[in-house]
Amino acid sequence: MSAAESVTNGTGAQLPPHICLREDPLHLESVIQQVEDGSCGAVASFMGTTRNHSGGKEVTALDYEAYAPMAEKTIAEVCAEAQAKWPQVRRIAVEHKLGSCPIGQSGVNIAVSSAHRADAMDCCRYVIDEIKARAPIWKREIYADGSEWRENAEWRETIAAKKGCGCKH
Repeated sequence: MSAAESVTNGTGAQLPPHICLREDPLHLESVIQQVEDGSCGAVASFMGTTRNHSGGKEVTALDYEAYAPMAEKTIAEVCAEAQAKWPQVRRIAVEHKLGSCPIGQSGVNIAVSSAHRADAMDCCRYVIDEIKARAPIWKREIYADGSEWRENAEWRETIAAKKGCGCKH
């Protein structure tokens, strides 16, 4: 096999995910650097930022906390599921903020490299949706009027559905 053939025959083996929960500010470039690969034709990314409103109320910041060992394990499981579902995906990188996340800053960044853009984009959406639904990461919205909201409704509903009951745990 020639060097040109080996370069064009696919992306090679899938790589383990890069997973990082941290308190310092997140930068999208960091997750993109983790997945960049000359053998891939696409990198899809998602950057979830703190907006200044929610539910008709002015938001001043978010505050994230997690049960880190379980969150990292859950994120790794989500990434493994995604790589099984999209075999052309080479690598997935996930970084999630812990602590205070002011308006405009990123709370979660995801990047996916793949041979093809559709797989990268579909995988990226799957990863963020599953992390929001399953990972024990909680956010507290802090409002300008001094009130707060703390809940991860998607996580609670997913747990209840898996337990087969109609209650919200």
